[in-house]
Amino acid sequence: MRPARPGRGPGALASGARRAVSIDRQVRPWAGPEPSLGRSVGARAPAQDGVFRTRVMPHGAGRATASPVTFTLTLSGPRRLASPWLACWLAAVPLCACPKREPPAMTTVRPAASFPLTTLPWLSLKDHFVATVGPGAGQGQPLGPLLVLADATFAARSRFPLHAHRELEILSVVLDGELSHHGDQADGSVVRARGAQLISARDGMRHAEGNDTDAPVHMLQIWLEPTTHGGPATAFARQLPRTPGVHLVAGDEGMPLRCAAKVWWVDVQGTRTVTARGQGYLVGLSGRLQTPGGALLSGDGATVGPGALTLEGEGAALFIDLG
Repeated sequence: MRPARPGRGPGALASGARRAVSIDRQVRPWAGPEPSLGRSVGARAPAQDGVFRTRVMPHGAGRATASPVTFTLTLSGPRRLASPWLACWLAAVPLCACPKREPPAMTTVRPAASFPLTTLPWLSLKDHFVATVGPGAGQGQPLGPLLVLADATFAARSRFPLHAHRELEILSVVLDGELSHHGDQADGSVVRARGAQLISARDGMRHAEGNDTDAPVHMLQIWLEPTTHGGPATAFARQLPRTPGVHLVAGDEGMPLRCAAKVWWVDVQGTRTVTARGQGYLVGLSGRLQTPGGALLSGDGATVGPGALTLEGEGAALFIDLG
């Protein structure tokens, strides 16, 4: 950049003056009113000779993500600046990086009718990936660490027989009714609608899920492959609020998964956008939601690529972000 000449440019330097210029740039939250993009949103006269501060909004910054960049510009020399706006002008010059917008996530809808169905007198189950019961047990392909996603409905007063697991993260999400749990972990516990239970099987455990009530129970069970191993089995539980929103089901300190996945319950009333860090999977829970890959109905699934996933309509979905 050509140096300012005497009498030219905003806040010209006094004739013959020499200046050493240093700029310190930091991104800080901006609590002030929404500024016009790309313009200075605050400048003040120097607190001391030759020191100015200004905040500049990046071009292209969105309302939800933009944070003005705060510059501290110091000029050392025998004379002061003629105008504080030179600080704004010089500070804005190196501002060339804009916040990156997430590209839209690619989605491919998988209709519920395409999943294999196992029907027993006490159980109806559809497997999105590897099958766990029935004549097709063991068939199917996982999606990365997502080994099993079973959409199951228990008849009244029914239960799986006691069985063993080892080195699995087993997440049960109840959509309707009350799921009972018996075995080594959380024996006698009950998971209700919009509730979840996580069993980290680790070195091994035995349990049985079922329905001890007179009404059907509809639930999803997810098996995730852990990235760390060993230790005693552990159980966790969470009840989600009834307030519509985006609620974390598992993947934090309260419901810790031993892998990079995070599982979200997403209520949609109009438009809702979530972000997939990498590969992911979406399950329709209720209503009809429009995805970039088509309509998602209750029971449907959809593979999701990395990026911003926008859902439109009225309903709910379970979003498994595999990281």
